[in-house]
Amino acid sequence: MNTDKYKSVAVPIEVWEQVQKLARKNDRSVARQISWLIRKEDERTGDGQERTAG
Repeated sequence: MNTDKYKSVAVPIEVWEQVQKLARKNDRSVARQISWLIRKEDERTGDGQERTAG
């Protein structure tokens, strides 16, 4: 895998099952579903700037 283009993340099994279900429902791969969800959340929450915790 090209680590300059792709990264792996660990998620709880329950989250993995949820994203798999969403991906099947939307006819996407899990990777594309996660990408879509992140883009939509970024659009929803604002300008794409990083926020600090707390």
